[in-house]
Amino acid sequence: MKNILKVLLSLTILVSCGEAQIKEETVEVLSCKDLRTGKFKYEVKEMKINTTVVRTDSLQIETELNSGIVFTYGVNWISDCVYTLQLQDCSQKLPEDAFNNLMTVNITETGIDNYNIVGTMSGKEGDFKVKIYKVD
Repeated sequence: MKNILKVLLSLTILVSCGEAQIKEETVEVLSCKDLRTGKFKYEVKEMKINTTVVRTDSLQIETELNSGIVFTYGVNWISDCVYTLQLQDCSQKLPEDAFNNLMTVNITETGIDNYNIVGTMSGKEGDFKVKIYKVD
């Protein structure tokens, strides 16, 4: 009987220590609210796009590092995980209708230092998916 009590006590201690260690190792995952502002980066290898993003609550500036082209968008948050982007300015001449397109961005998953989006463009068929990394 004493041996059974010793084993149960040992198991209880091991489980308690294990739970404490697991709690200490828990890492916070970003929430959509953490992504409203900050510095980010993303890459689309197939299209050779490497971009940095600086976002405030109402403005997003994207710099494509390979070409140096800078895009400035107005940001409108629809909900915690959905926002729209409206092109306001570009460092390169674009067709006038480029400024009429509204991009809707849905944050579909968040991680420790990144998030996934699915975006759609008004007037265009299909969507695009990108993994974006928070750098600050």
